[in-house]
Amino acid sequence: MSKILNQIKTDNLSARKNRETDKVSSLTTLISEIEMIAKNANREVVDLDVIESIKKTVKNLDVMIQSVKEDVKDRYI
Repeated sequence: MSKILNQIKTDNLSARKNRETDKVSSLTTLISEIEMIAKNANREVVDLDVIESIKKTVKNLDVMIQSVKEDVKDRYI
């Protein structure tokens, strides 16, 4: 199993214990996405899967942030 995925799971557990709901939500979503990739490929999760999933998530967040900025700009400027 991926060392990075193990660390993400550990961080998720810690966030749950500390009641950091936003962090828990983000990490749980990321873990699910990573595990789905491996399940669909019928193999164990490797670090490369984790890295690619994180890159994809960051890219999607950047697109969402840009979209919100444009929406705010259109509404208030």
